[in-house]
Amino acid sequence: MAPQGTDNSSSKNPPPHLPARPPGRFNDWGQRNYIIIAPAAADPIEKEVAGLGLTPRARQLYRAARLTNSMGYEFVFISNAQFPEPLVVNGGEVQIVPCFRPFPVEGGGIADTKQVAMMGRGRFIYDGWIPDESLSPSKVEKAVHDLDEIASTVSLVGSHYAQWEPKYFARDPVPSFIVSPPEAASLHKALTAIAKMPPTDATAIRRTIGWLSSAASSDSPVVRFLHYFVGLESLVTYIERETEPTSPLASFARTKVSRQQKLQETLNCITEKLDSAGDLLDGVREAYFDCIVGARRLLEDHLTRVLGHDSEVGLLFRRGSSGASLWEIRGRIAHGDLDILSEVEVRYVAVSLAALEDLVRSYVRTVTSRATGSEFFIRRRRRALSFSAAEGYGAPGTVYKGTTSMAEIYLGTNDLEAPYVEVTFDT
Repeated sequence: MAPQGTDNSSSKNPPPHLPARPPGRFNDWGQRNYIIIAPAAADPIEKEVAGLGLTPRARQLYRAARLTNSMGYEFVFISNAQFPEPLVVNGGEVQIVPCFRPFPVEGGGIADTKQVAMMGRGRFIYDGWIPDESLSPSKVEKAVHDLDEIASTVSLVGSHYAQWEPKYFARDPVPSFIVSPPEAASLHKALTAIAKMPPTDATAIRRTIGWLSSAASSDSPVVRFLHYFVGLESLVTYIERETEPTSPLASFARTKVSRQQKLQETLNCITEKLDSAGDLLDGVREAYFDCIVGARRLLEDHLTRVLGHDSEVGLLFRRGSSGASLWEIRGRIAHGDLDILSEVEVRYVAVSLAALEDLVRSYVRTVTSRATGSEFFIRRRRRALSFSAAEGYGAPGTVYKGTTSMAEIYLGTNDLEAPYVEVTFDT
């Protein structure tokens, strides 16, 4: 049974600012319809897609194209740049059409409600299309690469950003966390305890917590990964190099002396190594390795001392299936060596996030609790997931009750209306 869900009438007479709907495309421009397909037709397609070994976004594009019997790939393009007319890129292979009525380049005209909403959010929604009559796995992987390059190149024009995602199956369930009364009480105790710490110590802990909060709120796995590491290293470096002997955090440091004494000890060590070395090069080498503790050595030594040898500290420095450790990946991101356009590399970062987050949060909990003399953190997190009805597809008899307008879906203007599906069962 062929997929259902699109009304073809508007494609015959599209609005003046829209091109005609290309042949083989499931949706009209600016629309994202719910996919209706019989299980007998969907099952072999799902098996085929699963066996192709495509990268995640390529799989999402290909899966939607096969389920809708399309001759190409539909995607969503989002930017703070308002392009005055549809973009045709790569010799016509990529089409990007605004989901609003753009102003003319010379100005003037009347904005429609969708455009006003997008201007207010600085978030313009575009509908995209890449034709591919053969639906080739190699072509869909190339499409992902091309779209990444197009999105990143938009920033060259000005202070713009752009991103894209497949129109279907791209969004993971939205997580939220249920806060119990004991958890709310633990939050109050934590705020009170941190506020009673010396100001510089409290600032260091709040700074690290701020990085963790920033990581949790980001959609980018690379940004989240780096922010977790920055938060971790921020507190470790402060404790080892900035704390005074009277600080409650000083007990976690390798030596419990003042900042000035730590600096003097380092200088004395360097002088001793250079004076006693028979060869200047050997002296410099010994001074570097024995007196100046590198970032990795400092981090590994400190975490092992605080969390114990049986902790998961080693996972930061052990090389994984990609051939790189989390520490090495952190260095590649920080120095701009990670290819953020590489689906494989970004995916490896994404799958490492959970372990890294657990380790960092365990460290912050341990330090804060011991330093304040209070065990107030509850370690259990109860997660609730919210699924978008528009992300899936259903069998005949299913009716999608929600907007099909991409402008409304991707601006979030219909969030409170909670789209749902109505299913009729045979009796």
